[in-house]
Amino acid sequence: MLRLSASEGCSFVWRESPAPRTWVLKADGQGQPAIPLSPAPFVVGRAVDCQLVLPDTPPLRKTTSRWHCHLRVRDGAVFVEDGSLAEVPELGRKKPSNSGTMVNGRRVEKPEQLRAGDVLRVGPWEFTAEDCPEPPLQMDEMLGKVARGTAKEL
Repeated sequence: MLRLSASEGCSFVWRESPAPRTWVLKADGQGQPAIPLSPAPFVVGRAVDCQLVLPDTPPLRKTTSRWHCHLRVRDGAVFVEDGSLAEVPELGRKKPSNSGTMVNGRRVEKPEQLRAGDVLRVGPWEFTAEDCPEPPLQMDEMLGKVARGTAKEL
């Protein structure tokens, strides 16, 4: 599995509330330098329902989309695709990102495999894909087990 590492000066902070729980990119470097990718679709964008929420300011709205790109795991490999994962409500269809999604300087036109060492560019933000030393924690699954009283399975 892969994880994303933030470019210098940026970091990731886990946000518990308001719901949904999600990662937030911060430009202050005060959080974690890297985050694991979950096997479920991992959406990156400015919208609060993304798995990685990017900063949202008027100038950034020109370069980053609410649902900019998404990553999925297929057969053990991670693939990145530009644009929204689902239909955008006001359009009734999937929407490409404002400025495109780049991997190693090339625009992503169709799902493209993301490998360790690749650089993913989303608007002005750059992330480096790295091998993840441990499988990512499935926080929702773990909390569900705790709520159901089956935490001993952990």
